[in-house]
Amino acid sequence: MDSTQTDAQVEFDTKVLSRFIYEMNITRRYVLSYPPEHPVIASSIWKVLQSLELLLQNQHSITIGVARNALMVSQGMLDRKNPVYRDLAAFFFSRNIATITFDRDLSDVEFASFVGIVNSTPEAIRAAGGIVRMLDDADIRSVTATEVDYGSFLVTEEATVTTPTQAVVEHQGTALWGKFVQGLLDGNLDPTGGKLVNIDDIDPEKLAEFLNDRAELLAGDGAGSYARAITQFMRQLDSDEIASQVDEVTTGKLGEFVKCLSPSLRRQFLQSSFDAMQEPAELLGKVVSDVPDDVIMESIGDVSMRGAHLSQGVMNLLQFISKASGATTPGRRSVDAAPVSDEELGERLKSIFREDEPDRFIPEEYQATLKSIAAADTIPVLSSEETEAIRRELMEYQVETHVSDVILEIMDQEMEQDQGEILKETLQEFCELFLETGDFRSLAKIHLRLSRQCSGPSFGLLPIHEGVMAFYLRPEAIEAVLDGLTVWGKAKYEEILLLINSVGAPFVEPLFQRLAEEKSLSLRRYYMERLQELGAPAREYALRHLRDRRWYVVRNCIVLLRNLGDPSVLGQLRVVADHPHVRVRQELLRTLMRFEHPAAGRLIAREIGAADVEMQRFAVQLAGKTRDPLVFERLGALLAVKALGESDYDLKIAAVRSLAKMGNPSILPSYERILNARTLLRSARLQLLKEEIVRSLEHYPYDAVMPVLDRVARSGNAELATVAASVRQAVEARRYAL
Repeated sequence: MDSTQTDAQVEFDTKVLSRFIYEMNITRRYVLSYPPEHPVIASSIWKVLQSLELLLQNQHSITIGVARNALMVSQGMLDRKNPVYRDLAAFFFSRNIATITFDRDLSDVEFASFVGIVNSTPEAIRAAGGIVRMLDDADIRSVTATEVDYGSFLVTEEATVTTPTQAVVEHQGTALWGKFVQGLLDGNLDPTGGKLVNIDDIDPEKLAEFLNDRAELLAGDGAGSYARAITQFMRQLDSDEIASQVDEVTTGKLGEFVKCLSPSLRRQFLQSSFDAMQEPAELLGKVVSDVPDDVIMESIGDVSMRGAHLSQGVMNLLQFISKASGATTPGRRSVDAAPVSDEELGERLKSIFREDEPDRFIPEEYQATLKSIAAADTIPVLSSEETEAIRRELMEYQVETHVSDVILEIMDQEMEQDQGEILKETLQEFCELFLETGDFRSLAKIHLRLSRQCSGPSFGLLPIHEGVMAFYLRPEAIEAVLDGLTVWGKAKYEEILLLINSVGAPFVEPLFQRLAEEKSLSLRRYYMERLQELGAPAREYALRHLRDRRWYVVRNCIVLLRNLGDPSVLGQLRVVADHPHVRVRQELLRTLMRFEHPAAGRLIAREIGAADVEMQRFAVQLAGKTRDPLVFERLGALLAVKALGESDYDLKIAAVRSLAKMGNPSILPSYERILNARTLLRSARLQLLKEEIVRSLEHYPYDAVMPVLDRVARSGNAELATVAASVRQAVEARRYAL
């Protein structure tokens, strides 16, 4: 493909484009949730740039158009139902961004700066002169945008535009009846799918008759479209600017229409209306005021006769009636029905809550069980063991856990913003409760479920999920989880493990801090194991803290990097090669030896000559695992140094053991000089060194050690001769075995 083509001529790979948009949406939310230097931000930006590079393999740039709830590219509108697309579109729309272009040369620094700018509040952006001005001031060249003031647009069919007058608004109110009829017909209630004309002039009674004649159709799939049409219309009525201008003609038609519906359709209309408008309000009263009382009470009575559950719609209806019971509303009375007295109204309402008909609400199987218990002459008394078993079962049944499961299921469905806010707050309260009660398994379950919801075909953090996920990012929540290791004990270790692994990166720094200060060996091991399981975020933290002033923090970083088994980090460990603390240099040597790095031999040779006795002994013990000639030379030089005290002899013995692992026979002349040596001081220590040398001869070639063993046997040292005889047998046995 010609790279000079514009993106309007190109159809981008849909999967790659989706990945780029998803990653960009995640990154902007991470920037809001994490500190600027947090590794998860850098990792997320890297994923965005990787996706962009793959997307623009044969193209220099891509331009994305922004509508209120949709995104557009060269091949047209992206999936309007995708929640991530809608979320990002709404975000850019609120910043007055009409189009945004990303170049192939976009760097991580530029993108990070861009995200910081767009995450500013709309007010801050306007105060700074707009997105274009802010991008220019930040010297961002690989991201360009065009702005538009969406508030300046007004859709009209008129040839000229004028400010709407009060008369216009009132005229729009009279068209509500037309909107309602059109909404019903848009639900395909007509089997032919056709639409009527002159909808403003449709007679309410004729329309009701039209629907009643098709009752069988509405009992099937049509009933769902009917309910949706009613609900949609009532919500529009509730939110329209012209709601306050609804006139008597409109509401009168609605009341007459409802009155003429069949009982089943009438009940469905009322329930859909009240479900759509959850809180009885002035507008609700205006709509219902023209629905006759007998119609409303008949619907309530119908619910009672059928033994149906009390839906939210019926409850809202009752609430409205209770508030309006003292008012005189002439328009509500049916011309054919006598007024309903307060006493009669009370009797009708009692039928809904009748206490002497519980059978209507109890399952037959459960009811039969209750009757059999009541008919029994005696009721057996449970034993104390059975009672205790039931008590434990009830205690272990965690209602909150099951309720949270239900909320998680509901959150996957489409809902209104206020409903989502209620669910979010409820789930946050449950998270607080689980944390306080040590129910880390439920916390892990919620986080894991939300994490899966924010990945896959429609992945990305959405506001309803983000509010709950933010709980897991709070430092006090993370500290409380880790405190649970000591508060609740080992019984909670496994649950906390699941939670840490699910949440991931936010736990890295707190785990490192606790690892540095913890006195308990078992907890230190637990912290280290969790860090190893977290993987990449823990590795990045460790690499960044290799220059920490606390030697024990640096030591822990090196141990973790070694345990992660990634040799690519060895080059960055050179910064601690000259660390002043012995423990740090020891862990460095272990790590270099673990990966067989060439620098290991050089550093061991250097430490063999170190002034620090502890470090010197450590290097000598480690030397046997290398075949570096320089290390062999330093060990030989160490043997030649005159021993002055017990520690010197101990160091020489350690050197002999390491040399035995190397098995280089060129050290044997040095051994013979020591075997022939005499001393009046420290003779016992010298004898131990000689015996160690003779025992080590077993690890050298047969031809090289046999003459040495013969000379030891004739030396007159009975103890050495005994050791030499034993070694000779072992050497000969090894030779014949080969």
